[in-house]
Amino acid sequence: MNDVRRFVYNWFKKKAERKRLDVEFTDDLDYFQAGLLDSLGVVLLVQEIEAGLGVRFTEEHFLDRRFATLGGLIAIVQHIRDGEKD
Repeated sequence: MNDVRRFVYNWFKKKAERKRLDVEFTDDLDYFQAGLLDSLGVVLLVQEIEAGLGVRFTEEHFLDRRFATLGGLIAIVQHIRDGEKD
């Protein structure tokens, strides 16, 4: 498991524990539908990913449909870290 995947999965697992949600964590998990995040939670998630992984999100990233799933979020963050080469 790479550091981006580990960071994202651990962040959401802690969130699920605090909310006492029984969630199966897979790359296609929609964390909004699962009740893991609301609009304030998105702000916190973004701040923690930016600080913890040294990336900067743009408006384009938030509009990306992949942003709503664990695997999609991981792919976006990895894309940013790779210098958006792919």
